[in-house]
Amino acid sequence: MKSLVSICVITYNQENYIRETLDSIISQKTSFPIEIIIGDDCSTDKTKKILMEFCEKYSNISYVSHKQNKGIVENLLSILQIAKGKYIAISGGDDYWINPFKLQKQYDFLESKPDFAACFHNAIVKNEINKKSKIFARLNKTEYTGFDIIRNWLIPAASIFGKNIFTSEIPEFIKKATHEDLAIYLYLLEFGKMGCINSPMSVYRIHNNSITQTDAFKGIEHNLKHVRQIELMIEFFGNKYKTLLKKRAADYLVSTAYLYAKEEKSEQAKSALKHAFRFSKPVIVRKTKYFLGTLYYIALKK
Repeated sequence: MKSLVSICVITYNQENYIRETLDSIISQKTSFPIEIIIGDDCSTDKTKKILMEFCEKYSNISYVSHKQNKGIVENLLSILQIAKGKYIAISGGDDYWINPFKLQKQYDFLESKPDFAACFHNAIVKNEINKKSKIFARLNKTEYTGFDIIRNWLIPAASIFGKNIFTSEIPEFIKKATHEDLAIYLYLLEFGKMGCINSPMSVYRIHNNSITQTDAFKGIEHNLKHVRQIELMIEFFGNKYKTLLKKRAADYLVSTAYLYAKEEKSEQAKSALKHAFRFSKPVIVRKTKYFLGTLYYIALKK
């Protein structure tokens, strides 16, 4: 009998999308068994009712229903750690798959390449705000490194397929992550290479309630939490990605300084800038996107 694959789906208040997500998973044509585990982060709309319908209809679907909101990372980890499959695929409750052989292609890829820990594929970005669509990323390689994925957002959330490495203790940098996707991808790379199938096999949906569209994903608190995540990643990986991660931290700190300066909080802005200079070389900090804007708003306050 072929190895089990676990599909882990996280959702929160996605009654308009979750049905399409699950239908696209159930329609997969595979030569191996699958289990579908859904983490519902205390939805208050009709999401839970839809999940119960699917669980009653399909014996290989189960869900974890949290009694209080846990957040994306804790919700995801709660289902990853109970997954029984040799491999794991991850999806959000608002994305969906458009190739019925997606799982089979990724399964075959990893089965034929034992030195690879994971693989991903391209996606179509469907923007429901401006009604436009595009290809997620320009992918021209069959293998990508940790340096590649730190530099650029290359991996669509619903495309990752990898070894089940979540049965033991989860590193702190994943538990405390604000960008859990980056954290998980880098952790997977500790167990092998990252492959790429350059074919759009899923849809990455952007809508008003997407996490990347919310204020929580763009503000000062988010930036500072991500800097803490980066510090934990540097602690875990040592010198491996240190220079690149420090530059990323400096970018987020300058962005934080800019937001403080716009709010006329000059002292906090200066403190964030000083922190950025401690992370990266002055020439690199000065080239960041919001550096000059930060100085401009600080000067206005004087």
